[in-house]
Amino acid sequence: MARKPRREEVERILKNLLESEIPEIQAVAKQLTDRIRKLEEHSVKLQDYVARIESLTAEEADALVESKIGEIVDDLERALGKRRQKPATVEVEPEASVVEVAPKAVAEESVEVKGTGLRPPKYKTPEGLVIRKSRR
Repeated sequence: MARKPRREEVERILKNLLESEIPEIQAVAKQLTDRIRKLEEHSVKLQDYVARIESLTAEEADALVESKIGEIVDDLERALGKRRQKPATVEVEPEASVVEVAPKAVAEESVEVKGTGLRPPKYKTPEGLVIRKSRR
């Protein structure tokens, strides 16, 4: 990769070409200096455009964040407004529904387990489960 000449070197070469006594070389040197000047002006314009683009993107990003925050705040205000409009209701716990099970066609044999009399009687199912009878 070729190394780019430094600005000072280019200016020195152009100065030497302009001091030359050959008119064709002087004409080419003048064209080169004009082109370099135009390129520098163009470079300054491009740098200005880059700065403008960066500032615009920063402003747009800020505006986008602000609009999102505004939308979130509006949604929260609407939700709070709805919540405040509702009358104060007492929270009712859901009632437990009673499920009745039909007796099985085959009657299970149960054996009463004798107790002391102070406790409700217990029943033992054929599967080996012990069921206590409630006092109700």
